[in-house]
Amino acid sequence: MSRNSHVNIGSSSSISHQRVEDLEKQVETLKEKLTGYEETKEKPEQNEHHLTTLHRFLQSKFGSELPTFN
Repeated sequence: MSRNSHVNIGSSSSISHQRVEDLEKQVETLKEKLTGYEETKEKPEQNEHHLTTLHRFLQSKFGSELPTFN
């Protein structure tokens, strides 16, 4: 009987090990998605900064000839 118990424990251990590997893969996937989300989230702020800089340059270059888009 202890032999069957040992087989069940080994099988259970194998399933647990596989589960741990699956969870580790899921964690890596979530880390990649989070990184992508953070990069995407930063883009609008960067774009707004670039547009502001460009607008200032154009205003200094062309002054009142530059149309405003507010």
